[in-house]
Amino acid sequence: MSINTKENLVKQSDVEKSKEILLNGELNIFKQKILSILPSKENEWIEILSRVWNDQRSPDYYFSLVDKNIKIEFDYHILRQVFDLYGLWKLNYDMIHININPATLTEENFTKKLYKIFQDYNFWDFHKLSFEILENGNVRWIDILNENIDILRTKWIQIGLDDYPNENNNNELLCLINELDFVKIDKSFILSLWHTNPEIVKNIIQKLIYDIHIFHPG
Repeated sequence: MSINTKENLVKQSDVEKSKEILLNGELNIFKQKILSILPSKENEWIEILSRVWNDQRSPDYYFSLVDKNIKIEFDYHILRQVFDLYGLWKLNYDMIHININPATLTEENFTKKLYKIFQDYNFWDFHKLSFEILENGNVRWIDILNENIDILRTKWIQIGLDDYPNENNNNELLCLINELDFVKIDKSFILSLWHTNPEIVKNIIQKLIYDIHIFHPG
C-alpha cells in the first residue's frame, strides 16, 4: 500500500496538461512600464508579461511541472508572439524587456535560432531589446551561457538578472555571469519592508547596488 503525500511525484496527467497550456494554450501578452532609477526622464522601458488565458496565472506556475525542453520551446513561442505584435504596437520605447529561462540561453544553436526569428519577423531594433534571465532554474553550462551573452552583446542586446533577491532566485548567477547590464530588484522584497521602515529599505538597496557593482563594475 502506498500513501500519497504533497511531496509525492506529480501525476503524469498534470505534466501533460502543463505542457499543453504552455505550448498550445491561449496566452495574454501584456506590456508593462518599468520604473528606472536612472536620472533621465526620457527612459520609456517596458516589460513583456504573459498570462494563461483561462486563469490569468503566470507561466512560471507551470514551469515546475515540466522539463527544460518545454521551457525552451515556450521561450521561443513567446518571442514569436512578441515580435508578431511589435509592428502592431508601433512601439517607440527605448527598451523592451523579455524574460528568458537560463536553459534557453545555454541551448545548442540558441543564437542561430534567435536570429532566424529576427529574420522571420523583420526585427532589427536590437538595441531596444533586453533579456531578463529568470530566477528559477539552475545553470549547468555557465561557459556556454557567458559565450551566448557575449554574442548577444555584440548586437547591442542587453542582459539582466530578473527579480533579485527573492527566495527562488538563482543567486549564483550574479557571481558567475561575466557581465550584466542591469539587475531588477524584486518588488515583493521591497514591499515586505517598506511599510515597516522605509529607511531600512533604502539602506538595503544601496548595499545591494554596492554588492552588485563588486561583481559587475562599471
